Amino acid sequence: MKRQDECLEKDAARGVESDEGGGKAAESIFAPAAAPRPCLQPVYMRRFVCDGRRCGSLCCCAKWGVALDAATLARYEGRPELLHELKKGLERSEETGGWIMRHENGRCVFLREDGLCSLHRRFGIGAISDVCAEYPRKMHEVGDTLDRALCLSCPVAAEEVLFAEESLAFEWVEVAAPRPAYVDRMPLGAPLSAAAFRSLQLAGIALLGERRLSLDARLAALGLLLARAEAYVEQGEAEDLTRDAAAIADAAAGEAKALLAANPFDAALYQGFFQRLFPALAQATEDDMPETAAYLARIRRAFGEGDGDATSGRGDAEKKSVCAALAERRRRYGKRILSKHGNALENWLVNEFLLGRYPLTGGTSFLANYEVFVVLYKMLEFLLLADLALDEGGASAPQVTPDAIEKDVESVGQDERTKRSILAAASWLAVRTNHFPGYIDVLAEKIARLLPEDRLLSLLDVNF
Repeated sequence: MKRQDECLEKDAARGVESDEGGGKAAESIFAPAAAPRPCLQPVYMRRFVCDGRRCGSLCCCAKWGVALDAATLARYEGRPELLHELKKGLERSEETGGWIMRHENGRCVFLREDGLCSLHRRFGIGAISDVCAEYPRKMHEVGDTLDRALCLSCPVAAEEVLFAEESLAFEWVEVAAPRPAYVDRMPLGAPLSAAAFRSLQLAGIALLGERRLSLDARLAALGLLLARAEAYVEQGEAEDLTRDAAAIADAAAGEAKALLAANPFDAALYQGFFQRLFPALAQATEDDMPETAAYLARIRRAFGEGDGDATSGRGDAEKKSVCAALAERRRRYGKRILSKHGNALENWLVNEFLLGRYPLTGGTSFLANYEVFVVLYKMLEFLLLADLALDEGGASAPQVTPDAIEKDVESVGQDERTKRSILAAASWLAVRTNHFPGYIDVLAEKIARLLPEDRLLSLLDVNF
């Protein structure tokens, strides 16, 4: 322990020295929040309250690497008693060389039996890390403004977002970043100004909520919007998006169905691509979690082994059989999931668009990021297509949901089981996109390798 104490003290000292103003680092964790700024947020942010007793403190049991670097550690120097207690629960990260919260028996060592944090209980909200204090909230800086939303890896947040009685509505409010260090300040990148980005972002959100169109048609319209926005950028007219984005979106909505008619849904391509994509992602990200294994098994059970085009190497009769089986499964999906819970899928699209800071999430082109966004949504769809509830005579959701959601699964009706399946799939996807470093980059690479060029629209179905 002595050696660890010495390392911690040295790391803390380095953090103080590196912080502007020296001693400010020791006070910052207990200082008042930053000055209020305009913030775009879904209205649901008013209602959400984190309470570990509602979900079993799943985030404290997920073994996510909650990091405390030297600068963060230095914030605790002014509270020797707190720093002493904190030292008991830290260990070196082999990956970064910094410090992370230690887990025992799958639980953070500071998690109490009642689902609450012992550091928080003893020393107050200022004692816990930025991640612990703010998760599942996620905040971005856009120029002089902020935006924030909830990450769906939290099952309570996922239920709040997906199954809200009303459609996702947005508002501008004045908020202060309670933990300024937690705010994502990734630059927008020239030549897109904050005003132009906001105009494009809001136009995209409006399209995704356009209920005169099917969900897939809305995605097609979004692609048209972003393609035309990218042309503005290439022509040096990016600032004109502040004026034109809404009008471009309106025009795109009117053209979406015709675009999909010209690029019809390809069942064999769709099934083959996702059959290959899921195991490829699991292998590339070293995802050996039991939930992933369960989903991979479900995909194999529902669709068989996949290797490229689902009809490759098959005779005509077998090809027809494969396509017919998928068509029947999609019919059940439309009836049991899309028609009854389409609002939940719409809410996922809208929330993810804001949360991921699309269309600039990857720092590349609008269309490259759009491609990732579409595939993420279709990954969610494919997981639900593989669900047991869509099997002939199937009744149960897959056993991949957290205990807090899966409890008494056999005692509830079909509709409730379907809701739990949606929650499980959305949470599984959110864990990977938000808590697996580099997952989006790996996904982009796999899309480029596994999906034929210019075939993205063939994954969309005008009737879905």
